[in-house]
Amino acid sequence: MSDEDVTKFITEQYAKMCQPVAGYDLVFTPVKSISLLWGLGDAQVKEAVEEAHKQAVDEALAWIEDEVIYTRRGAGGARKVKAEGLLIVRFDHFDNRVGDPNLHTHSAILNRVLAEGKWTTIDGQVLNKANVAASERYNTRVADLVARKLGVTFAPRPDTAVGKQPVYEVESIPVGLLEEFSRRAQIEDRQAELAREYKDKYGKNPPKKVQYAQAQQATLDTRNAKNPPRSLAELRAEWRERASAILAGSDPGTLVDEVQSGRDRRPAFYAPQLPALVQEVTDDLSRKVGSWTVFSLQAEIQRRLREFSFAGEMDVNEYVSDAVDLAVRDYCLPTFTEVYDAPESVSERVERGLRRMVDVDRAEMRYTAQAVLDAEEFMRDNAEIDDEHTVAERVIRRQIRRAEKKAGHTLGSDQIAMVEHFLTARKKVAVAVGAAGAGKTTAATVIARAWEDTNGKVVALGPSARAAEVLGEEISVEGRTIADVLTRARVGIPTGIDKGDLLLVDEAGMASARDLADLTRIATEAGAVVRLLGDPQQLASVEAGGVLRDLAERTDAPFLEQVHRFKTEGEAEASLLLRSGADNALDWYEGRDRIRDGMRHELPDMVFDAYVADVEADKVALIVPPDERPGPRTQHQGRRVLPRQRHRHRTQRRSGGRPRGRRRRRRRHPQEQQQVRREGRRRTTGRSREERRPVDRLRDR
Repeated sequence: MSDEDVTKFITEQYAKMCQPVAGYDLVFTPVKSISLLWGLGDAQVKEAVEEAHKQAVDEALAWIEDEVIYTRRGAGGARKVKAEGLLIVRFDHFDNRVGDPNLHTHSAILNRVLAEGKWTTIDGQVLNKANVAASERYNTRVADLVARKLGVTFAPRPDTAVGKQPVYEVESIPVGLLEEFSRRAQIEDRQAELAREYKDKYGKNPPKKVQYAQAQQATLDTRNAKNPPRSLAELRAEWRERASAILAGSDPGTLVDEVQSGRDRRPAFYAPQLPALVQEVTDDLSRKVGSWTVFSLQAEIQRRLREFSFAGEMDVNEYVSDAVDLAVRDYCLPTFTEVYDAPESVSERVERGLRRMVDVDRAEMRYTAQAVLDAEEFMRDNAEIDDEHTVAERVIRRQIRRAEKKAGHTLGSDQIAMVEHFLTARKKVAVAVGAAGAGKTTAATVIARAWEDTNGKVVALGPSARAAEVLGEEISVEGRTIADVLTRARVGIPTGIDKGDLLLVDEAGMASARDLADLTRIATEAGAVVRLLGDPQQLASVEAGGVLRDLAERTDAPFLEQVHRFKTEGEAEASLLLRSGADNALDWYEGRDRIRDGMRHELPDMVFDAYVADVEADKVALIVPPDERPGPRTQHQGRRVLPRQRHRHRTQRRSGGRPRGRRRRRRRHPQEQQQVRREGRRRTTGRSREERRPVDRLRDR
């Protein structure tokens, strides 16, 4: 194949990928319980829900038109301009593909807008960034309107997973009824079956075009045979019949009447509460993400306000608007990097577009909180503050020799540099950076033994319980989460941190600047030191990262660059390419048949079967999902395998000490014991056996 053929092929493939966008389809649908009220209630209830839905859609689209729609002007689209109006076609649908009640509206937005007298396309980047905020705006408003019109109250769905964002459904509607009218899983199962048949016949997964056809076929196959299009009245009659079966023969209309209490039992929200709400939202955002856009701020405020009712003249959208203005004005700081002063000679040229430029800045500006900036500055200061604690050279050499004897090889120069830096830095805070498999644990073991010989104890900390426990077990010290230390300090329980201790924070790049600052403050007050160990290029943080990279650059932190974990030739180098996100990062793995592919429906079973096989073969196995929402089948399989897992603890003696690999149980302070007992009662009281977590059920056995 010639170079011209290759170029032509690449151009053709790229053209297939880059198709023009004709428009955007925004779908507004309420939670399932609202659709059930609409589908099972009488004519008055049905009309009230439809009015609430229509009004919420109108207001969400009006907000998008006023705040979100921009276009581009100039070479390369360098200049952003506010568009004038939208062209929208709306379609109201009453059910989903399997005939369940699902009131929703498709709003098709034409990708053409008028700006400065010219027709052009929408800036899709801004629209995509506002997607979540628009969704939350509709969800909160439709719930508010339904509560006002029908007197129902909303509460978090009882089967919401721990740690997940709660879904607010109409209170007193049984979960079984919600599940009965959510039959989309039947379509997905049938589509998976068709995909398997295709693969068995042709030896490969179906291409996208075939998958679309299979989705349509699955929809038809899962519907009742010879079912012609039905009127809404016929659908409502069928829905009431199905609901009656779930309710043991009871009239669904009676249930709808019962959930209409005549008043919304959620606490009322009033304007004086706004500052406290805004402060709480910005405080949480500063710990979760570090910086945010105005759309993220709006979405979070909408979620918080869903817990309240609004009986006054102001509706929830007005409160949201006031809350955002208050947050941007008094609680948020724009993350400017540089500020330029325009000369007076150009002032006339920008005067006309000044107001428009301000609007654009607010739409795309990233904000942070003063608490985040203070935390970052506090960490930088403590990285420069001297501390008296150190370890003698002879002690370091002795522990290095012991580690080398145990490992059967010498430590790398980068590992020794990390050991010496952490033990002799004489600073309140010190940092080291290392990629996965670069020998951080081996170096940490030397640090722990040398510090214990000279100063106080070493405490392994991490942003997650797993990280802290693993490091603690591997270097034979107590492992705790950062949150555990912060919570104890907050409620007045002794933290267990004493003068001369070393707090070794693993995966520090996944901790927020505020949490690290609070931890450092506790350590310095107790006379301890903090050592941060991690990789700034690790997975996205569970809260907010970035401070580790900043400290590493400012303090010339040692970098563990020699990967020791892998024995296969070339794998160490491949792991570093993967870490850096290089374009050819997967070539090495693909060339050695390390990558498996499959359809979405079959991958969970493939991964789980491989995991079980590895566990039964006494291999270390790890499953990392693309998100934290495993399907019901995978969750069930995970619970089933738990009783079969064997947890082994390696025990080795070290001179004059306790078994290595087994952590000492720390004696609880009497006040702490009382607090833990109270927390335990709160977590278990009022939960049925079905509602308790899988680990609780295993404990029952």
